[in-house]
Amino acid sequence: MSLLFDTYIPPSVDTPVDGGMDVSLLTSRVVSLTHITGSLHRPPIVTFSWGTITFRGIVTDVKQKFTMFLPSGIPVRAKLDVTFKAASDNEMLSRLSPLESPDRTKYRVMKEGEYLWNYANEEYDSPDMWRVIAKENGIMNPLDAGPGQMLKLPPL
Repeated sequence: MSLLFDTYIPPSVDTPVDGGMDVSLLTSRVVSLTHITGSLHRPPIVTFSWGTITFRGIVTDVKQKFTMFLPSGIPVRAKLDVTFKAASDNEMLSRLSPLESPDRTKYRVMKEGEYLWNYANEEYDSPDMWRVIAKENGIMNPLDAGPGQMLKLPPL
């Protein structure tokens, strides 16, 4: 599912400059749904409802892309591609995330002038490991990844 977040406030007669709050304050709440809760040893269960459709499960992946920035650099629009996995009972949830395996997945928002190999060198001590990050994030060309894109850095 794709979610669009927009906090942009266009100029008006009363306020002649662009405005809006940092959209990452809102999107970070969705991204946090992928984090494993210590006491549960799994991400929290979420319920998605739209009209008569109700879905219960866990958020397994969030790809975030900032699409608009204020002149000051504050992101005001973002698109999140969210992946869910159905979870109907505790037995299924325990199979999704075994209790003895801690999650070491990390997330980073790409900054201007940085490339996948910068993150690979920082995380894995080898810039050549950029392919692992690209594969995890569905990136075919490493030059297509750009500022504002959320990267998932998988454990090795």
